[in-house]
Amino acid sequence: MGRNDLPQGLRDKLDLDYATFRQRISGLTPQAFLARSEEIAVCETLYRRLSGIGDWNEEHLLYLNRFPHPLLTLCRWFRYERRDWRETLRHILWNIYDKQGRENPALKEQEEP
Repeated sequence: MGRNDLPQGLRDKLDLDYATFRQRISGLTPQAFLARSEEIAVCETLYRRLSGIGDWNEEHLLYLNRFPHPLLTLCRWFRYERRDWRETLRHILWNIYDKQGRENPALKEQEEP
C-alpha cells in the first residue's frame, strides 16, 4: 500500500500534522533541537514510513483517521511503546553477545546477494 492508497482524509491530516510539526521545530534553538532530537526523529520517521509503501491494515488506518491529529497520536504511542530504554539496551547487548555480533550489524546484510 503506497501513499496514494491511504484514505484521502488521513493523508490530509498526516500532511497537516507534519507541516505543523515542522513549523514548530523550525524556531527551536540548537540546544532545544538537540534536547528534542529523539521526538523529532520519531515523528519524521513515522511520517515517512506511513506515507511510503507498507502493508498497513486498512481497518487500522481508518481507525487512526478518527483522531484529529493522527501523526501526533502515532508519535505519542511510539514513545509510549518505546519508553523502556533499559530493556531495549539489554536486548541489544544480549543480541550482540548471542550472535557474536559485529560492530555494525548492517555490514553482513550488505554483503549478502
